[in-house]
Amino acid sequence: MFPYRSGRGLKRWLATVVLVALCVAYVLPDHLSAGRDVPLDVLLHVGFFAICGAGLVWAFARLVPLWVLAVLAFGLEYAQWRIAGFAHIEWGDIASNEGGVVVAWMAGWCWFHRRAAM
Repeated sequence: MFPYRSGRGLKRWLATVVLVALCVAYVLPDHLSAGRDVPLDVLLHVGFFAICGAGLVWAFARLVPLWVLAVLAFGLEYAQWRIAGFAHIEWGDIASNEGGVVVAWMAGWCWFHRRAAM
């Protein structure tokens, strides 16, 4: 049985579980963007964080969880370096991650303001 009975609580619980699972997968040495071409790698990083951010905005109905995602955007690259044994921190990946968070923030901001205007 799920720990929450309401729809909003269930969305928050599912968003948190999915985010934790994706964070674990992201730190693995052979994750999706490891060793990819630069344009595809940038697209994967921006897309991953934009989708995760949109999911957090949808689940929590606030922009505040995006601050957590912005910290994770840096923290996961640091974890790849320290845990997964990558040669160095990839600053371009951090910029791409943060770009995805910005895309999610802009989409969430537009969504909230559109809803408020209705």
